Amino acid sequence: MIRRGTRGGLPLPLAAAVFGPGHRLLLNPRVPVGVQRRLADAVSTMHPLPADTRIEWVTLGGRPTARLTVGKPAASTDGAVLLLHGGGYTMGSARTHRGLAAYLARDTGRPVYLIEYRLAPEHPYPAAVDDAVAAIRELIQRYGDAGQIGLVGDSAGGGLALAATYRLRDEDHVVPAALALISPWVDLADPTDRPTDLVVSRAWSMANAAAYCGPVDWADPGCSPVFGDPTGLPPTLIQVCTRESLYDQDRRLAGILRDAGVEVTLSTDDRMWHDAQLQPGLLREAAAAVAEIAAFLGERLSGTIVEPTGGEVG
Repeated sequence: MIRRGTRGGLPLPLAAAVFGPGHRLLLNPRVPVGVQRRLADAVSTMHPLPADTRIEWVTLGGRPTARLTVGKPAASTDGAVLLLHGGGYTMGSARTHRGLAAYLARDTGRPVYLIEYRLAPEHPYPAAVDDAVAAIRELIQRYGDAGQIGLVGDSAGGGLALAATYRLRDEDHVVPAALALISPWVDLADPTDRPTDLVVSRAWSMANAAAYCGPVDWADPGCSPVFGDPTGLPPTLIQVCTRESLYDQDRRLAGILRDAGVEVTLSTDDRMWHDAQLQPGLLREAAAAVAEIAAFLGERLSGTIVEPTGGEVG
């Protein structure tokens, strides 16, 4: 288990004082989903992007997808990264996650694809899994090999990444080169609600789980992949904050993967909050976490280690 250090930057107490109340007001089941989506998209404009970021809209797996690169485009043989955004399966978009995607593109030196998969409640399970699997299949076709594709997901997107990997393994007999899961939501029925979690409340999580699963059992591995068979999964990095509500289930997931013989790294932090990696342009700690992901993916995608950028902001 790796414990990530902190380096200063925007002071974390100040950032927590700003982001915490905002998250709790926005991520609230009493706020209509449409309002949550619009506000989240609007707030995301405050996240700075690295210099020379290029965003190109393409179609992947039949869905609108942002393709982000930074600086000189990588060769087509260098592979790519697919990022599945979080948002409780009911919100989130390429806009809310473009900061994370851009820093991943900068630090990996590879294009990052950010797909806008279908959201609940309009499109409940298995729509999101269908879209994610279709996107991965198309990337494999484009880049020639599953070993050239790194898969990243945060929060609900982390659970989605794991569920999609199960489907690919079972149906296509392939898996991505590596999984990087940021505070993955892998057990939708988990009742844990930590008062130290600045972002996620049990009420909001349960409302989203009901919207996403519909009549499907919440313990179905397609919805809650912690209950799936982890045999044959690729090397997996799990980042999680010790203060957040998902900490216990993510530790449990790491143990399950390790017992199944999967190469797994559990990287914890005790000062940030759920999904702080969405602010790499504002927080050095978030930028350092993204650099850790980039190094992990770079080693598995190419066989060479990508040195972290040191968590530089801006």
